[in-house]
Amino acid sequence: MVSTAAPQPVDGSTPVTAPDTTGLPLLSEPDPAIVVGQLDNGLRYFIRDNDNPGRRVEMRLAVDAGSALEDDSQDGGAHFLEHMVFKGSNQLPAGEFDRQVEALGGNSNAATGFDDVHYHVLIPPAAAAKALELLLDLVLQPRLDGGDFAMERQVVLEELLSSCCSPLSCSSSQPIRSSWCQRVSTTTWAAPAKPHREGPTGAGSARVSQTDWNHSISFWR
Repeated sequence: MVSTAAPQPVDGSTPVTAPDTTGLPLLSEPDPAIVVGQLDNGLRYFIRDNDNPGRRVEMRLAVDAGSALEDDSQDGGAHFLEHMVFKGSNQLPAGEFDRQVEALGGNSNAATGFDDVHYHVLIPPAAAAKALELLLDLVLQPRLDGGDFAMERQVVLEELLSSCCSPLSCSSSQPIRSSWCQRVSTTTWAAPAKPHREGPTGAGSARVSQTDWNHSISFWR
């Protein structure tokens, strides 16, 4: 059942007003407006029509290969792979996916979690078919060139630092997020027990600085 209790602020200030959940389905009940199916290749899909806001299509491609599936030698591999996928495919040079999606009037991004890595595109309806074609090519046939590895390592390090320095991230009351930020800020890493590491993106900056291409590509294989 959805809780309507007012959330308690972390800093002891005035309590935040609880959101109005009137009309929202219970989390235990599937939304009847969602069309669920599975393609012959095993891909499961979920489709929901939503006209508020309208005039846009949001596509999310979730891959069931998050950081919980890493072994110790692959620590941070799922997050690194997410970045490397955007370096292009056999059909799309580096940066071409973003350029074409933006030319179609859309934008894209991705995120790594404990259980999956998901890639998403927000696009006008008329360009949805083309955007889906581009997305599938990028994610299912990534180029994964080791020559891009060193450059992308720095991008990952900067992203970890940015996350750590964000008050929203590091002041969180969630033990997992707080512990992960503390580890990154002190550039140390001690892998906790499986299945879930201390942060969805896995390794702290010290481990990212030391990892090599073979360890990261092994997570893909």
